[in-house]
Amino acid sequence: MKSGNVEKVLYGEAFKLFRTSKKFTLKEAAGNDTSSANISKFENGISSPSVETFFNIINNINVSAFEFQNLYNQMLNSKDIMLYESELIAAYMSNDKDKVCQFIEKLKMLSLTFESKKYKLDKVQAEAVLAKIDREYKIPEEDILFLKTYLLELEDWGIYDINALTRSDHIFDPVTLSKLTQQMLKANYFNKKLPEIRRAKIQALLNIVNAFVRNKQWELAEKYISYLENMNIEDYYTFEKNILKYNKANYRFHRGDDTALVIMEKCRDVFEYCDCNSYALLMSKEIKELKRVRR
Repeated sequence: MKSGNVEKVLYGEAFKLFRTSKKFTLKEAAGNDTSSANISKFENGISSPSVETFFNIINNINVSAFEFQNLYNQMLNSKDIMLYESELIAAYMSNDKDKVCQFIEKLKMLSLTFESKKYKLDKVQAEAVLAKIDREYKIPEEDILFLKTYLLELEDWGIYDINALTRSDHIFDPVTLSKLTQQMLKANYFNKKLPEIRRAKIQALLNIVNAFVRNKQWELAEKYISYLENMNIEDYYTFEKNILKYNKANYRFHRGDDTALVIMEKCRDVFEYCDCNSYALLMSKEIKELKRVRR
């Protein structure tokens, strides 16, 4: 079966999974936008609805475009390796260098085979993760430049692009990172009202603050801490609010306020209480190192 036919079948299968799991009939899914017969043909890969009809019928079964794309991506995961993002994150959290190297090799092969810009971007991000695990690993300069150029030329930043900066902030020098951060914040956002976009931006800025503290760029660190505070992060973003409090205390400690360690420990305790053990462990290691350096 040709690739296009496979994708058409998967679209229909994804729609059927949603429709049947939500107990909508073919007639209810069709609504006033199409016929039950056309819905059946779509679900069986025989035909596809127009773009307008597609958005109407997923709305008829109470499914957002974001939810549909996510399920479709899961069904198509053999094609898009970065859909294994959770595995990549897990490999980082467990310091599994071999697993990350496997990602890099596979992405390298795919980028060469298909001459794909996306796979090359994915590869650079995987290399950035490896550089966090293995301090001696050096990302090729041409790969850093490739990602930098891509991000600087963006007019609209989506979730993929924001996450790319989040994963790779440590590979850029402070001047470049500041420029990319400004580019991200001033960009046009076609989907700026999406909660996922807002959350991705918050997470990116939290990482960027840490990067500036690490590089002793105090003014930039303070600038983006203030920016985050002015975003009035919602209470239901508890994880992000706790990280912000931790990062702010980390900044204060590096600026000479030893009492800030108490706040950092309380933030770690919150994660331990919530069974976020991987993050709590990373914080414990950082706090231990800060205490050692202060002695």
